[in-house]
Amino acid sequence: MIHARLNGVSRTLIMTLRARASEHDRDDGLFSDEWSHEWYQWMPKYPDYDAWYTPSFELASNIRTAIIDEITNTFIEEHDNPVIIELGGGLSARPYRLGVDRAEWVILDLPPAINIRHKVDSQNENLLFVADSAASLNWIKRIPQTENDNYLFIAEGVLMFIAKKDVQDMIDQLRVHFHGGSFVFDTPRESYVEREKDNFAKLQADIQFFIDEHDFTGYGLKEQTIDYLLTSYPQRWAEIAVDSSKLTKQNSGFIATTILPKA
Repeated sequence: MIHARLNGVSRTLIMTLRARASEHDRDDGLFSDEWSHEWYQWMPKYPDYDAWYTPSFELASNIRTAIIDEITNTFIEEHDNPVIIELGGGLSARPYRLGVDRAEWVILDLPPAINIRHKVDSQNENLLFVADSAASLNWIKRIPQTENDNYLFIAEGVLMFIAKKDVQDMIDQLRVHFHGGSFVFDTPRESYVEREKDNFAKLQADIQFFIDEHDFTGYGLKEQTIDYLLTSYPQRWAEIAVDSSKLTKQNSGFIATTILPKA
């Protein structure tokens, strides 16, 4: 087992890793992920997270991953020199699931998360690890060079833990340096935040950011597509006995694919 000190938001990466490892064990999984399956065996265990780790959390995490995989794969297919930057990507195995040699990949996360990444994985000419906060913006100068429309920024399960002002500042800087690039992120609904904020606070992972479909222009983003977690893969939601009346867009967190207009 890897000995590492993870606190607050950094510890949540173990739970999403656990979800992907579990999905790999299914014969009908939404994706195959031998890397997450192997890495999870080495991770420290946090019993206080067990009550938080529910079938709904696991499925929502894996649906989110599967949808973003599809978006990313399409982006790679449609661009000659793609650079994929995963913000808060700590233990993401997406480069391997989709083909590490098909793009240049940057995994950005807080230093404790990147320290763990170094224990289970290695950088190479197509894969760069950057230890920094997504909100700091110091990492921008380390991004490999390509045409702006070849950049895809992914924030999977991370923006919700960043202050709204810092999210806005980050988007503003992405628009300055990478206008024309794409930005994919997920966000919970306000109702989810109200329901779960105390549970996340107990984990020292406060929810600070959420957005609805009407707020994109206010953040300077140009909407392309929206994918809703609760309306995707209905047979899997039925499998864990979620009432079909709850599987609506209005109840669902979603994944937004956006373009970064010039600031």
